[in-house]
Amino acid sequence: MISRETLNRWEALAAEAWPPAHVEHAHGWRLGFDKGTTHRANAAIALGWTAEQTLSDAVADIIARYRRYGLPPSIKISPASQPDGLDGFLAEREFVVEGGATVLVGPVSDSGSVAADTVIQSGPTEEWAAVAFAGRASADAAARREIVGRVAPPAGFLLSWRGGEPVGAMAVVARDELVVGSALHVRRDARHNGVARGLLAASGSWAAAHGCFRLLVQVEAGNENARELFARHGLTAAYDYHFRVLHDDKVLAP
Repeated sequence: MISRETLNRWEALAAEAWPPAHVEHAHGWRLGFDKGTTHRANAAIALGWTAEQTLSDAVADIIARYRRYGLPPSIKISPASQPDGLDGFLAEREFVVEGGATVLVGPVSDSGSVAADTVIQSGPTEEWAAVAFAGRASADAAARREIVGRVAPPAGFLLSWRGGEPVGAMAVVARDELVVGSALHVRRDARHNGVARGLLAASGSWAAAHGCFRLLVQVEAGNENARELFARHGLTAAYDYHFRVLHDDKVLAP
């Protein structure tokens, strides 16, 4: 059983690894505002609860804040979310479930060195972003590159090369004993050739060099290939989360 304190810390650190353009704080929650590209950068994370207002009034305020930014009101729901019963409260008010994912946590795999075909840079270069966000629309990819470009150091951007071409990418962010991994992607024509394994090994060496011994990743629901890959490297499911989103055609009753 993972304590709420640990869950809160993991959720906060994961949020630091995917920072939105603008952050506000209200009702004990952290509100992220970006370009609407990803749920994680455009949602309220309910890690605390001040109880200074009724929950109805607090949610109404959240809705107003997001609509001022032209974004659908979105609240992340995890076992750490406060107050208790928040998910059901939002469901009753027609917030729909979107963006389900599982958080996997496990020991880093430190090989002691980084393979010669993998380079680690301090920022997301164009080559790195082209691999990490391959297949996404240009505006989506550009927004994601801006997000990872805001990450405070220490952060590493891993790029794997084969035959003189970049074929795999991953981002890692070190916080305390934890390294948060994201944007792991291998070019389709280079899969099943050890590229992902090499990236994870390199991330482990980078993590160890920064005093980290635990890796946290977030895997979207339905991505069984990623879950199997991380399971082979000793990561196990810690908890699930999803987002409750209210779309513009929904108006809450008083």
